Amino acid sequence: MKVLRLFPVFLFIFSYSLALSADNFKVGVFDMQTIIDESNAGKKAKDTLQKLSNSMQKQVTDLKEEAEALEEEIRNQASVLSKDKREEKIRSLRIMENDFNYLKKKFTSEIQSKEREMTAKLNKDIIQIVKKMGKDGKFDIVIEKREAGIVYFNEKCDITEKIIKEYDRKK
Repeated sequence: MKVLRLFPVFLFIFSYSLALSADNFKVGVFDMQTIIDESNAGKKAKDTLQKLSNSMQKQVTDLKEEAEALEEEIRNQASVLSKDKREEKIRSLRIMENDFNYLKKKFTSEIQSKEREMTAKLNKDIIQIVKKMGKDGKFDIVIEKREAGIVYFNEKCDITEKIIKEYDRKK
């Protein structure tokens, strides 16, 4: 299915390249993921996500430790606790376990949402730079190598590092 979707792109490139001489046709190739991984903005976004994740993980870990302590207390005091007190502590433990599971799901969802939001912003910014570089550099076509499924290309066509430098300069 993906091949069918990309077929018009390849057909366009092939027919366009036939219409022009090889010397006049200028192609640029870039790797979006490399730009996100290596650019200052991408590194900053990953750092922000890591800090958020660590903060949320600490809250989850604290709650888990509290629940484990209560569970240990129940085990250690099982013979001396009254039935009502033991049931009350078990109820509290169940509530903590439910809170723990809820927080884990909520935090995972929040991190994924924040990651999607940051990635969309990075992609938008990078595409604007690619368009400007394509126009200013008089490229006939600029292709993202992973999306286009490129198996081989001449490294002289790779403009990824130039895009990273331009992106870092603007941010």
